[in-house]
Amino acid sequence: MNKVEVVILAGGNMGDTRIILEKALELARKGIGDFQLTSSLFKSDPWGFDSPQHFLNQVWVFQTQLSAASCLQLLLDIERTLGRVREDGAGYSSRVIDLDILYYGDQVIVSDSLLIPHPRIAERKFALMPLAEILPEMVHPILKKTNYSLLLNCTDSGNVQPYDEAG
Repeated sequence: MNKVEVVILAGGNMGDTRIILEKALELARKGIGDFQLTSSLFKSDPWGFDSPQHFLNQVWVFQTQLSAASCLQLLLDIERTLGRVREDGAGYSSRVIDLDILYYGDQVIVSDSLLIPHPRIAERKFALMPLAEILPEMVHPILKKTNYSLLLNCTDSGNVQPYDEAG
């Protein structure tokens, strides 16, 4: 089987998020495939709900032989291992860890359990900023625009900035 580039958005806002993201990346490296690169950490306001805790987000890129569905299952297992509890129908809320597949090569996948590319990339500055940092010229397979162009045209007014560990 040929390898496919899978792009993952990792984030969270409960606990020591920086350490939790490091643990999640370590687990992902053991199961997904060949780790390629990671973005910087970005600090953002919650999206779609109110919380006093900001989020940290980061994009990871792997080369994998896993199917998109198998990759998703591995990410869900990592979330559970790190303490994520999903509540059906709860909407957006604070979370220890959230791992989303943004892109799986240039494939478009529509199933009951998986939509790729992630359907809200273009609406979310917290996803677009790390994407534009490391994959600015990657083209969204449906919108036919680069990540950088999507960021420039994003109407999300949320505060997203590079994370400064010192403060």
